[in-house]
Amino acid sequence: MPRRSARPIPQRLAALVSAAVLLLMGGPLTTQASAASTGAAADEHPQICYRAYVESVGWEADEWCNGIGAGLPGFSVQALQLSAANVGTLCARANLAVSGWQAWQCSSTEWGRIQIGSATAGRGVRAVELSVTTGVITAEVEMSNSGYQGPRTGSTVLVGSPGGVDEIEFIGIAVR
Repeated sequence: MPRRSARPIPQRLAALVSAAVLLLMGGPLTTQASAASTGAAADEHPQICYRAYVESVGWEADEWCNGIGAGLPGFSVQALQLSAANVGTLCARANLAVSGWQAWQCSSTEWGRIQIGSATAGRGVRAVELSVTTGVITAEVEMSNSGYQGPRTGSTVLVGSPGGVDEIEFIGIAVR
């Protein structure tokens, strides 16, 4: 199936659009560094940060937090690194093109990092399932061919298309 051509949207612009959506949902905008330096984790507000390994680009230099999107429209996300605070245990797994579902990866340590997908296999992530034991997750994605999927919210959420051929190009995750 042919891939749509990459759109010339700068990553920062896409992140700003995602941030605007989060603001409309009433969520905070912070980075892991600002959360740690301001003591946000200590005040028990849930926080989640993540970055993507993007096809033809590699690991994003910046880590995005609390709903600001990671990834680059026009290129598939192949792996995600996630860390969180004040969510109890954070668990995640990815559904990869060809190989299917990976095992769950979990961390109950504040800002403990987990990685899903594969930065070396060259396979796009088709779906992501996330779970927290304290709080609620909201996640949304843009898929390679079918476009934007609206937000999914719950203590466990599934975004993407595990049975399809589309791959995730852009993902935003928030916790409250």
